[in-house]
Amino acid sequence: MTVAVCMVVPEGVVLGADSTVSITPGHGEFHYFNNNQKLFEIGEGSALGLLTWGLASFHDLSYRTLIARLADDLQTNPQKSVKEVSERWVKLAYEAYTRIFENEIEEYRVLERLDAFGMTKPNSKNTARTEEQEKRLHDLSTTYVAGFCIAGHCLHDRVTSAFKLEFDLGLRTPPAPVQVPSLEYWGVGSTFIARLLNGFDPRLKKGISENWSDTQELLDITLFQTKLSYPLSVPIRDAIDFVNFCIHTTIKAFKFSNHNQFCGGPIELAVISSDRKFRWVRHKSLDAAIIETEY
Repeated sequence: MTVAVCMVVPEGVVLGADSTVSITPGHGEFHYFNNNQKLFEIGEGSALGLLTWGLASFHDLSYRTLIARLADDLQTNPQKSVKEVSERWVKLAYEAYTRIFENEIEEYRVLERLDAFGMTKPNSKNTARTEEQEKRLHDLSTTYVAGFCIAGHCLHDRVTSAFKLEFDLGLRTPPAPVQVPSLEYWGVGSTFIARLLNGFDPRLKKGISENWSDTQELLDITLFQTKLSYPLSVPIRDAIDFVNFCIHTTIKAFKFSNHNQFCGGPIELAVISSDRKFRWVRHKSLDAAIIETEY
């Protein structure tokens, strides 16, 4: 699981993520490794980075391998824009995603076609999902989400930008990359950032909306009264501080909560400014796991 953050400012873009990955060895309990990499430079000496959340890999096919293949393609056929890089990533990764998770996609579509558990419609030819099938559909919907943010600039124009996209089992066609306007955050830890910055969990608004008798505009005004106001056009070093603050706070929130420790480990940060290429601000060394176990 993850907390991943992207912040675009006039000087460039800052990317950050935690390092915890959770797996289920087969007995239902989570096992955690705290030195996973979720932030990558695309190639070597490039002005492009890729941030991930959700799935840690496509089974035995790692993101590191796919990103290297993307870098090889860019080396042979240089990109014209960051958006084009994002579209090339979609083409490369979506083919792998649909091939590797072919069985899960088919299972999801079979279950999706059934009526919801306990909600069979009159004269419906479908049967309703059993309680077990309902739970399985929910698990498929949440477990196989893979999110990506591609950011940076092309050396010919120095325009820094970022694009986001997500894969899930319900997709029928490849997703179109969407530009990140300023600040966005993703992953299981994103609700903690929303609580901190907006003053409430996004799920709270959904719950209130179902019983709200007035306008959505009034609901937003009511909820956002406690929103933390913050500038989005800040110097690049302060943007780095802000991204680190969001991730660090989320990690501590998980640590002192009763939730599973889905976020943690070293924080990784990278910056791509309009005048420079990809640079690590904080990056684990290859002996990070060894050092961790020595104490």
